[in-house]
Order: sequence, then structure tokens, then C-alpha cells
Amino acid sequence: MTAMTSCVKGFTTVEYLLITRHRFSFTILQSLRLLARCEFAEADLFSIELERNAVVAEGAFVKSKSEKARIDIFLKLEDRYTHKKTSCCAIELKFFLKKNHREPNNRYDVFKDLHNLENYGHECDLRYFIVGTDHKHYFSQSYSNARGDFDFSDRKSYTAGRQLVYKTPKPYDKPLMLSNSYEFKWERFDDKYYFMKLEVLKRK
Repeated sequence: MTAMTSCVKGFTTVEYLLITRHRFSFTILQSLRLLARCEFAEADLFSIELERNAVVAEGAFVKSKSEKARIDIFLKLEDRYTHKKTSCCAIELKFFLKKNHREPNNRYDVFKDLHNLENYGHECDLRYFIVGTDHKHYFSQSYSNARGDFDFSDRKSYTAGRQLVYKTPKPYDKPLMLSNSYEFKWERFDDKYYFMKLEVLKRK
């Protein structure tokens, strides 16, 4: 297992998402704990950036409606002697609390994050989207036809190139389309949380 692979594995666990969902300080602390478990070579120089600036490969990001965006967590591994980048990973996080329920806005925002990840260009070798919730609504729910396009509940899927549209008099936002297909498979954690991790490929 490479240093980047082991670090990505740690940063994409349900435990990390649960611990970091509330406070920035917890994010830093847990990140340092994860790094202590990773195996690095002498030449490896590993860095973590939160809210890193990114530029779209082509066109504009749906989320920011511009060519710029921010990556929640950006992991980078480079050679400390040559300063050449050897690997990097972008991670987008979402955690939906039942008490702060925003329906259907939250579901649309998930697909916006996937669209961002697909469009981060050449600066990312690996891309992951992680979503967690304490609300069964996202894990297992039947949605209306007007808002049903934005369905990432357990065992549902999305086919590349299918346009996602809010069929309502006043849509939450504009239609969007993803470049890759996805299979949505959730896990339960501690009998009260639901968790899903997706590996995202670059836009075709």
C-alpha cells in the first residue's frame, strides 16, 4: 500500500466524517492522528489543505457558477528533494443533520459536489465524495416525480449523460448533468448514522 493510498483510506472513513462534521479544530486534530498511521518513505512530503482553491478544466462549475471552486480536503504527496508532485486527492464532504433538514436542496447539492469533482481537471489523481446523515430520508425514501431526478438513496443509480431537472414552477437551481455513471450504496453505522463513499472519475 502506497503512502497516498493509506492516507486516502483513512480520510474517507465514516469515523473521520463523524468526528469532523461539527468543528474545524476537530478536523485538524483527526487529520494529524490519521497521518501518524500512514507509511511514508524518506523522500515523501505529504500535505493537507482545507478549502483549497481549484479551477475548472473547461467551462464553469455548477456550484459556484464560475471557473473557480473550493475543495473541502486536498491531499498531496510530493518528493521533498525534487518537489515534483507524485499523487494528489480531492475529497468533498457532506453531513446532513435531521434537525437542519433542507429538502430538496440538500439532494441537489450532492449532485453539484459530484459535478465539481468530475471537473477538477488534471490537478487531482483521486477524487472522493463522502456523505453522512442521521436522517433516514436520504437512505431510503420515495420522492415525488417533480423532484425525483435527484435521488441518491440506497441501491439507486445514475446513468452518465442523463439530465437532472427540477420539474417545479420555481426550481431550486438549474438542470445539471454528470459525465460518469454512479451506483449509490449506503452503509449503516452505529445503528443511527448512514454513510456513503463514492470514488469519482475525471470528466470524460
